[in-house]
Amino acid sequence: MAHDDKIRDEGREPEVHIPGPSGPPPRALNGLADFWLISDTHFGHRNIIRYAGRPEDHERRMITAWRERVADDDVILHLGDLAMMKREPLTRLMEGLSGRILMLEGNHDRGSKTMYRELGIELITRSFLLEIGGWGVWFSHRPEPARIHGNRQVNVHGHIHEKVMGDPRCLNASVEQIDYGPVRVAGFLEAGLESLSPARR
Repeated sequence: MAHDDKIRDEGREPEVHIPGPSGPPPRALNGLADFWLISDTHFGHRNIIRYAGRPEDHERRMITAWRERVADDDVILHLGDLAMMKREPLTRLMEGLSGRILMLEGNHDRGSKTMYRELGIELITRSFLLEIGGWGVWFSHRPEPARIHGNRQVNVHGHIHEKVMGDPRCLNASVEQIDYGPVRVAGFLEAGLESLSPARR
């Protein structure tokens, strides 16, 4: 199996990732009460249907939902692994997607900051902590439970697609978990926090 296509190992639990240094939250998110969220779109990845159990029309569904929900002046945070395609088709794809796009660098996002900037994407290279509704929310590409400290912190991540972590404080925003379209972060967090015990709320 090619390295680029190796999305998961059958029968194994999601990996435990040891995080590196964190970074500051992007300025575009400062003071925002809500924004859009999505992860692991993998546009152009031929084998993702087989590896992650996606429906045949997953790309059409993601693009349609993005265009219908996200206004041009909205902010959308992509948690990484945007696409696996050459520059020209990627440019055409991004020209059709709305919103101000911020993206955490995923393990399949191998372009330069300059390339992503030319595509209209602000690339973020480190996980960051943002306060939302009285909660400390760590945003990362891979699950990073080691960053969580105290009862009112969670980790919103992607990377593991159709799998979920055993720790309920790790909330998976991969498209397989959010019905193949962007979601509002406030609603996503509200749904995820319902699974926490009262002691952690």
